[in-house]
Amino acid sequence: MKTQLLLVAAAAILPLAVVCGISLSALFESQRAQNEASSLGVARALATAVEGELRLTMSALQTLALADPLGTADGEGKAQALALSRAVRASHPEWRGLLLADPSGRVVFSTETDRPTSANVVKRSSFDATVLTRRPVAGSMARGAGGNLAFPVRVPVVRDGVVKYVLTAIIRPEAIAAMLRAQRVPEGWYVSVFDANLARIARTVDDEKWRGSGPIESLKPFFQALGHDKQELLGTSTNVDGVLAKTVLARLDEGGWTLVLGTSLSKAESSWWRTAGAYVLGLLASLILGGTGAWWMSKSITMPMRSLRDDADALGRGELRPSGMSRIMEIDAVARALESAAVQRAGSEAEREELLQLESHARSAAQAAEQRLGLLVNASAVLSGSLEESDTLDAIARLMVPAIGDACWIDLLGKQGALLPRLSHSKWTEHSGRLAEQDSMPVHSAETPQVLITALKTGKPSLHPSGQTGEDDGCSKDISALVPEFEAVAACVVPLIARGRTIGTMAVLQAGPSGVHQRFA
Repeated sequence: MKTQLLLVAAAAILPLAVVCGISLSALFESQRAQNEASSLGVARALATAVEGELRLTMSALQTLALADPLGTADGEGKAQALALSRAVRASHPEWRGLLLADPSGRVVFSTETDRPTSANVVKRSSFDATVLTRRPVAGSMARGAGGNLAFPVRVPVVRDGVVKYVLTAIIRPEAIAAMLRAQRVPEGWYVSVFDANLARIARTVDDEKWRGSGPIESLKPFFQALGHDKQELLGTSTNVDGVLAKTVLARLDEGGWTLVLGTSLSKAESSWWRTAGAYVLGLLASLILGGTGAWWMSKSITMPMRSLRDDADALGRGELRPSGMSRIMEIDAVARALESAAVQRAGSEAEREELLQLESHARSAAQAAEQRLGLLVNASAVLSGSLEESDTLDAIARLMVPAIGDACWIDLLGKQGALLPRLSHSKWTEHSGRLAEQDSMPVHSAETPQVLITALKTGKPSLHPSGQTGEDDGCSKDISALVPEFEAVAACVVPLIARGRTIGTMAVLQAGPSGVHQRFA
């Protein structure tokens, strides 16, 4: 029963667990897709922020490039152009300085010194791109003459459709790092900005430590896969801190720069694991509760069923047991039925016993009647077979013994009206021969027993137990005087009536355990 109920509980929980597992898996996939979409969105937003910072710098430079003095910087306007450039430089502390160079790369002036430290500009790729495209360009980071890292932002100075000069702002990389920190990137997220040469310009964590370094080996395949035709790429890599992270690469429109966003997988998937743990704990709790409930239910069922079994066994043995209440209607109904069956069986057995007793009594009565009928038939045959008095009396005595009693005494009335013993017969006569028949010699006491006189007077038979004393119509009921030779326990005295006249008496005696007195033994 316990096993079946546990299987029922498990079968009830299993479909729900499967459906919940499938739903949970779908939820995890949806969360993963949302996380990826969120990471891509954050990467785009950060890339846009970096581009915005660069465009602000470009806008400031373009505004300065439109000033008239910068169009004649080689001549009379040089002093004014230098003064104006220094004023703009002073309003941008994140700049290291401003340079103005002609299309050949010769430096016209620098805001940081009265005499240029180099006759030509460095990093000609971005410079040449500016001259060629006549558009602003963000260059790659490089180390200057003073050993400081910086990256250039260049704008052309165009007059009459011709590039006369290139105005360059030397930007500190810390400006990009400060801008990234201002975005309040969540803890566990790592953001780096790489230039076109894959040099790290800024990083949200340990910026100074990793500034100017290249990408880690696990990240280089992503840059190769990104190529020049893709704007975004998503994958998994290990960052410079050794943290396995979900990595997003987003290419900037300016200068070929790339923003790399990494989110720690352990933190990104912590919610997933918490949800999975909650699901597993819930499933285990359901199984435990289901198993406990099944055990309790099985116990509440098996104990009453065991009681029913005991009741059934008791019913089989014919015992009557009171049925207990199990609070289960069906089991209680069976218990009441068993109790009712036990009561009915007890009543049936009592009725059957009574019927058996009645049948036994009836059979005994029938046997007795049959014996009496046989006795009457025999008596009729005997009486009709002889007319001699002695033969008739002897036949009657033999019919009485041992069918009715152990001894038979017959007394007949004499001519003077006195009772004279005519015949005695007992079942011991054939064995011992001590109590033979006597015709003339009386064996009674001198005084005739009152039980015989009563039978002669009333003409009715009477039963007399041995030892019964008292007087009834002046007659003694003590039968010990009737046959002194016997230890009689009972006697039946019957008057002998022939043709309506009482001719004598017949006494049939039932002997005790010892039978005959010791003096006759």
